[in-house]
Amino acid sequence: LEKGNANDITLIADNSIIFKPGGMANLAIGEGKSGTTTLKAKTIEIFTGGGNTGTRGTGDGGDINIIADSLYMEARSGFTASSIGEQGGKAGDINIAAKSIIMRDDSGFSNDTFGNGNAGNINFKADYIELDDAQIISRTEGVGNAGKINISSQILRILNGGQLNATKKASGNGGNIKVNADTVELNGEPTRGELANENTGIISSVLPDIRNPNALTGNGGSIDLTTSSLLIRDGALIGASTSAGTGNGGDITL
Repeated sequence: LEKGNANDITLIADNSIIFKPGGMANLAIGEGKSGTTTLKAKTIEIFTGGGNTGTRGTGDGGDINIIADSLYMEARSGFTASSIGEQGGKAGDINIAAKSIIMRDDSGFSNDTFGNGNAGNINFKADYIELDDAQIISRTEGVGNAGKINISSQILRILNGGQLNATKKASGNGGNIKVNADTVELNGEPTRGELANENTGIISSVLPDIRNPNALTGNGGSIDLTTSSLLIRDGALIGASTSAGTGNGGDITL
């Protein structure tokens, strides 16, 4: 919409919501704001589907809220909140609350900025979270800053190329990653899937901006991990690095 705000999208079911495939989009292309997208059910299953909210103008992007007992995603399913262009609108937050969250087969969530607007935050709260060949990404490739990734869970398992990933390629600062979990397992043994050869783990990185190789770069985000039990095996890692420009890599606190 040019000036008016987009409406909210809300799906509420007593038992289950299933996309097989299917999805939704809520976008702002001017001064208006994008609406909020909300899914709420006991069970939410997404196969080759998902949704996105975003802004291409001065208006802010809408939030994505998912509330369930069980959230299961596979087959390249995903949700994205983004800020695109140079108008300065902020991307919305992604908020996920469930007892069990299982993501497989190149599925994931991302919050991105490609212009002057800041990305939103990604917030996960669950008893059990498993990223198997799946990723949660906060990214900036513009002037805007990337958002934070906040994970709160009793058990967090990242497997088979799965990642919590905060990446930056431009002058904006990278997002911080904060994990608070009783048990954290990072298992890099490749078994199958699109991401099987990727580094498994929790990663913050400053990467080259191929489009603007001489541009000043912002700093990478920090990693803050609080846990009672940490297992890292078979090539998995917790890493903060910089390979481009003037930006500093982020700190790691365990």
